[in-house]
Amino acid sequence: MITFQIFENRLLEADEIFSAYHGRYEFNVSKAYDMINRNKVKSEIKEYTPSMMHFLSHPEFNAADMNKVKSLKIDYSTPVGLIVNFKDPDSGKTEYMLIDGNHRTRKAILDNKPAKYYVINNPTDVNKFIKVDKKVAHSLFIDEE
Repeated sequence: MITFQIFENRLLEADEIFSAYHGRYEFNVSKAYDMINRNKVKSEIKEYTPSMMHFLSHPEFNAADMNKVKSLKIDYSTPVGLIVNFKDPDSGKTEYMLIDGNHRTRKAILDNKPAKYYVINNPTDVNKFIKVDKKVAHSLFIDEE
């Protein structure tokens, strides 16, 4: 059975997962929003310009259905997505990543409007809803050495 939750007027599937770097990282987006709602992780709301959002949702690296993007109606008074700062356990390096809101971000860029995001800056908080598969390398391209 699939369960859903409402967050910022959006219906979220329970255990909505965002996977990055060929499955090395799996973020439980539903759990992240639930933890924000229950103040179990610290987040802040930040606004970004369309030029900065281009880097959050770069067309070369993030697939998006442009028909869906063009049809979206966005309430710019509320956050359109979620950005996290996570730490790779092998390298110790941190990285900011958009884990929810790719299509809404693309729409904001098309509309040339700034948009707000929930941002979780503390990698320790992100550890509460991320899984890392250490067998998969942290590589952007599958054939990287």
